Amino acid sequence: MGRVNGMNGERKRWFVSALPLLGRGPAEVLAAAREWEWPGVELVMDGAEWQRPDGAAGEIRRALGGREIPVSLHAPVFEINLANPLYPELRLLAERQYMNALVTGAGIGAKHVVVHPGYGSRTYDRRRAQEYAREHLERLCTAAERLGVLLVIENAGIGPAALFDQEEFEKLIREFASPFCGAIVDVGHAFANGWNIPALLGALGDRVRAMHLHDNHGDADEHLPAGEGRVDWAAVRRAIDALPGPVHLVLEYREDTDLSVFRSHLARWAHGGI
Repeated sequence: MGRVNGMNGERKRWFVSALPLLGRGPAEVLAAAREWEWPGVELVMDGAEWQRPDGAAGEIRRALGGREIPVSLHAPVFEINLANPLYPELRLLAERQYMNALVTGAGIGAKHVVVHPGYGSRTYDRRRAQEYAREHLERLCTAAERLGVLLVIENAGIGPAALFDQEEFEKLIREFASPFCGAIVDVGHAFANGWNIPALLGALGDRVRAMHLHDNHGDADEHLPAGEGRVDWAAVRRAIDALPGPVHLVLEYREDTDLSVFRSHLARWAHGGI
């Protein structure tokens, strides 16, 4: 798998999302990552295994056992909404969970920590929800800089659940100038929302620090393996190659994905295909 990491020099670092192992603890996920020789792993921090009062950093370090496998973290998603304008307690809970993820990330030397800016709803005042998202993200970015860990903000949600459209997301990311705060562009979410992905990457430039790669048919968040939906992967790849800075690339496939798929897809990417 070393050739995957070396594609176009050292500017691209590859990860496999642990979404197909959702709910498993970090030790089990890291064992699978070693077995399947993943070049890096993005741990998904949802589930009971991640809710221990003493945190997960110690368990992750023990599971790594000194091995040099790059690790990133995806902060909790389910039941979490950083922008909920109706219930401030839920916003504060989300911020606390994300702060914990940043602390864990700093404790294990995570390459990045993914957070969602929050979700929209037909019952929400959209502008108000966006302002709450900015308020909490500003505090999180300050914490990330203090801890020395990279925070990446994802374009989350499909349809009404997407709190920011393409132009608004670009503006949001540019508001945070810290080198410890950038964007993770989720290709599947962007495509399902009708966004112009090459234009988005071109507009954000070096603010794109990571990407979630998965496919769909343009109307739902299917998290299909690349090539099984309608995303124009040749255009996406050209746009990735044109990015001016280093980028972390994460294969984020659906929960029922056979783990053998990742090996073949990483090999295809290494040889110029998908």
